Amino acid sequence: MVKPVVDNLLDAGVSEDIVPVPLAVPPNILWQIHLRSAAVVSLLHLHPDCRIEERGPSRVTVSHPGGRVMMEFFGPGELGIEGSSYSPRFGCRRENIALSYRARGSEIENGFRIVPLP
Repeated sequence: MVKPVVDNLLDAGVSEDIVPVPLAVPPNILWQIHLRSAAVVSLLHLHPDCRIEERGPSRVTVSHPGGRVMMEFFGPGELGIEGSSYSPRFGCRRENIALSYRARGSEIENGFRIVPLP
């Protein structure tokens, strides 16, 4: 399914150095096909009112004013937490965090799910 897409891009004159070729497949799954090994980072930016309660190798529990959710990543990769910013309107910026999921390879499938918790 993916190889014809890559072949068509190459036939159209797209340089082999332009990577990745992302194909979004709902829900919440990202296929990345590269012509050589490449690093991929998926980021989920959290609202400034969100707080991480628990962290595991591939999942976090996040509290927010409306309750709690579990965010779970799948596929080969490493979960991290990075500083980020949130802009609710022009000229306004608040510090927040982003969840990062890093992977390396030539064919990468990763994704995430968000599950409401009681």
